[in-house]
Amino acid sequence: MKIFLDQRLLETTGHDLDLLTLFRLGQERHRLLLEPDYDPADPSQPIQRWLGFWPPELQEDLRDILRQNQRREAQNTRLRGEIWIRSDAASSRFVASSDEGDAGGFLVDLPLCEALILLEERLHLLVENARNDGAFLRALCPHTHLAWLNDAEAAGWLEFANGGGNSEIGMLPATLTPEPGTPAAPLKQARACGRFLALIDSDEDKDKPNQPSRASDAILRAWRSRGMVAHRLRRRAAENYLPRAALELWVHTSSAGEATQGGAREARQRKLDAFFAQPPEARHRTRMRAHFDKNIRDLFAQHRHALIWHEDDAVHAEFLTLFERIREHT
Repeated sequence: MKIFLDQRLLETTGHDLDLLTLFRLGQERHRLLLEPDYDPADPSQPIQRWLGFWPPELQEDLRDILRQNQRREAQNTRLRGEIWIRSDAASSRFVASSDEGDAGGFLVDLPLCEALILLEERLHLLVENARNDGAFLRALCPHTHLAWLNDAEAAGWLEFANGGGNSEIGMLPATLTPEPGTPAAPLKQARACGRFLALIDSDEDKDKPNQPSRASDAILRAWRSRGMVAHRLRRRAAENYLPRAALELWVHTSSAGEATQGGAREARQRKLDAFFAQPPEARHRTRMRAHFDKNIRDLFAQHRHALIWHEDDAVHAEFLTLFERIREHT
């Protein structure tokens, strides 16, 4: 998230510890920017006087954080969530753009202490199964984001959380936020929209082949209507992204990790051959658990080394976009 700090707040007293916390968050996780923009050559800026109260070594560390964040902002302006720390020390403002793009969105006023709670809370990535879907997302994470993902998990900035199936995930917006048009607890609203991101299966409409199901459409609307963020898979479900190399391992290896034998292996090979005899769009919409077996999604956790995604440009593009959004919200 972006943190916009009104420099006039630096002229008041009693907030130094909270402000140092903001600088730490700007260094480690978020992007701290000043309003007006930090100008190290302008001695009249409140930030210059505030920095002057600290020991020289700490002053330089704080200036480095400001310079680093200015460079990050110049390189990439895309961050969806914003926290505005206003000169009225009693409150701050959480701003989130809509899931459809930069237009729309909402504002939530928060006390400064609650803004800090929001900024320090981890991002909850809601998936059907945290073990297998977590392995799925780690496997598809583009190499440009993988080191960041490992660091973010280790630091506790995000977690893969069990959201249940599509139906359970579809009911969460009503649980996490109040009904539209009714008074909302500001922190609860900000948490729902800034600290949760759901992964939704596309499934397939029974009357419109190759189109997402109506249930999936309804779930996506439920999330977006409350200002919450969800990514719907372009293929039917996570297991439809398994590459041939992983499925060939399924042919030769049982769920217990033992080599398949004789007729069992031949039966699995026939299923694999029939699957790849279909055109790509049909493979993307196949009910994988019915065609292969109910535990097919376990391959993500069992055979991560076989998941080579950069060979499929469409898959790479989809998950590059997804992980950019995850980083923006974390």
